[in-house]
Amino acid sequence: DDIHESLSGVLKESKKVGFLIKGTTGTSVQFYKDFLKQIGQSEDGVYLLESNTLFNSLAEAHRLAFGVDGLPRSDLRRAKLLIGVGTDFQDGGVASIFETKSWSAGFTFRNGTKGRFASFENRLTSTGSKATERYPIGPGDELGVTLALVEALLAQPGAKGSESDKARIRSVVASQKALIDNTKSRLKLDEAITKLAGSAVKGGSVLLAGESGASTQNGALVQLAAIMANILLGAYADHLLFFDQGWFKNPARPGDVARFLKDASSIDTLFVIDVNPSFTLPASFG
Repeated sequence: DDIHESLSGVLKESKKVGFLIKGTTGTSVQFYKDFLKQIGQSEDGVYLLESNTLFNSLAEAHRLAFGVDGLPRSDLRRAKLLIGVGTDFQDGGVASIFETKSWSAGFTFRNGTKGRFASFENRLTSTGSKATERYPIGPGDELGVTLALVEALLAQPGAKGSESDKARIRSVVASQKALIDNTKSRLKLDEAITKLAGSAVKGGSVLLAGESGASTQNGALVQLAAIMANILLGAYADHLLFFDQGWFKNPARPGDVARFLKDASSIDTLFVIDVNPSFTLPASFG
C-alpha cells in the first residue's frame, strides 16, 4: 500500500510519464497505452526497446520488397541446403526455439542422406559451429557476400523467379558490382560461391542472413539482398519461407529507440519493464 501511495503521488506530480518496454506482439502494449490515457497522459509515452535488431531490419526489408511489414516463417525441416550469411538463428533468430527444432528435424541422417549447411560468418557462433562447411568473413562483409551469392545465382540456368524479378535483381547487382568483386577477391570466395550457387538452384535451398549480432546501417540492405537470393532459390514459392500466409508479426517498432532518446529529457517519470537499455542499446545511440 505504501508503494502504491508513493507511486500515486509521483504520477500526480509528473507532467510526462513514459514506459520503456520489451517488444511484443501481445496485448501488453495496448495495456500500457490505456493506462497512460487513464491518468491523462499521451499513449505516445510507450516506447518499445527490442534488443534483437534483426526484427526491424527483416521487417523493413520485406515491407520495401512486398509492401507488408512482417517477418517470414521458415520451414527448415524441408530444406536440403541451408545457406547462412551472418546468421545465428539458434541464438538470435526470428524464433530461435522454433527454428532450432525445425533445423534439427531437417538436418539429421534419414534414409542415408543429411541436409547441408554452408555458413559465412565473421565469428564462430553456436549456429555456425554446426555447419557442414564454414567460410570465415570479416565484420561488415555480410552485404557483399550475400550480393555475391545473388550474382552467382543469377548466372545459373536453373535460377527461379519471374523475368521481371530477374531484371530488377540484375539492375541491383550491376549497381553494386564494385562491392561484389572487392568482397570476392579479398575473401577469395569466388570459386566457393559459384559452386554453392550451382548446388543451391537444384531445389530445396534457402538463405538466412544477419549481421552476426551486430547492428549497422546495412541491416535492411543485407535482408533485401537475402530476399533477392531467396526469390532466385524459389524459397518463397516452395514454402521454405512463408510470407503469403502464417508469417510472424514484428514485435518491435521501427524508430522507437530514436523517439525515446529524443523525448527522454522531457520525461519526468519513466517505468522500465523487462528491458535493460544500459546493456542492450548499441553504443552508437550514445
